[in-house]
Amino acid sequence: ILIVDMLTNMLEAIIAAIPSILAAILVILIGYGVGVIVGKAVNKLITKIGLEKTFDNTVTGNAFKKGGLDFSDFIAGTIKAFIIIISIIAAIGILNVGGEIGAFLAALAAYLPRLLGGILIIIFGTVLVDLLASLIGRTLQPMFTKSNPEMPLMLKNLLMIGLLAFIITLALDTMLLAGELIY
Repeated sequence: ILIVDMLTNMLEAIIAAIPSILAAILVILIGYGVGVIVGKAVNKLITKIGLEKTFDNTVTGNAFKKGGLDFSDFIAGTIKAFIIIISIIAAIGILNVGGEIGAFLAALAAYLPRLLGGILIIIFGTVLVDLLASLIGRTLQPMFTKSNPEMPLMLKNLLMIGLLAFIITLALDTMLLAGELIY
């Protein structure tokens, strides 16, 4: 009789969870659909305004091209992933899973935006660092043409190293991976 009661309780719990499971699946499917549509729109927008051509002229843009990545596809995919992550977070909330698994899923869902944010900080930060360091290098070039022609390149590289260290620290802090820093 004890086994029959356990099976009955388990079956009742499963039947009671079916609406929540269906709602969670529906939220994820809607999130995926919205992500695909918004991603395609962003891809076309980036291509149309010429942002991709500007990005391709940077060091990071060259690395993207060598790796076979397209900037507009990357940004569109990132936005699509962010929308899907939001729908997964909502679906986990709908499921209302308890216990250790529920706590783990909630913590994972809460961490995903931080991870995506850190990745975006690294990518956009390196692009901005490259643009800024190149601008300063070009600005300093006329000042050192005869006396020390290597100086602008050295200053540009030092500035780039310092700013990249800042960007990486900021990204790691956003992803909660920074640890202790020594100043």
